[in-house]
Amino acid sequence: MKKIIIITLVFALLFVLSRCYLISMQNSPENLQSSAIAIIKAKNINDNKYYYFQLLNNGKILNVKENNTFSNSIEIYNVDSCFESYIDNNRVKNKLISEGSDSTDPDVEKFYNSDIENKHSLLSQIATLEHDLFVVNVFKIKDRVFVNVELNVNLISPSDLYEFKKGKLTHIKSFPDGTEIEQIYSNE
Repeated sequence: MKKIIIITLVFALLFVLSRCYLISMQNSPENLQSSAIAIIKAKNINDNKYYYFQLLNNGKILNVKENNTFSNSIEIYNVDSCFESYIDNNRVKNKLISEGSDSTDPDVEKFYNSDIENKHSLLSQIATLEHDLFVVNVFKIKDRVFVNVELNVNLISPSDLYEFKKGKLTHIKSFPDGTEIEQIYSNE
């Protein structure tokens, strides 16, 4: 009986310590000194709830209860029609099939007419992601470019957020299956 009580106490202590660690990480000086550049509004289609995430200028993301900070909506460019998936050696690969003037998709034309730099390099790097590209959204906040990609992976569709900086696509956050970014608000 004493062993069960000791084991239970050890697990309870580990749980409390892990929660304290998570809270301290969210309130770390690095996160507190970083300012928010955007609020991301996402909907999870599995539980039909809205979630809000604060995108900090250091590239980190914090969960927030709601958007009561920013009101300016950012334009999101949907460019998933630029890609075609195919199978190569039992792996799903993507190729860039449409660029700028040869696109008939109005969203892609808006993207190519935007002030986002290195568009071809950005799209070429997105094409290197393995798995079928389900949704590809590009958005710009001030001078920074972000990409949200939803992948078609068997019966799930994970959503990942990347930043395109210095010609490189860098992963920032993975959202739970079924999470769709609906709106992005900025303080611009």
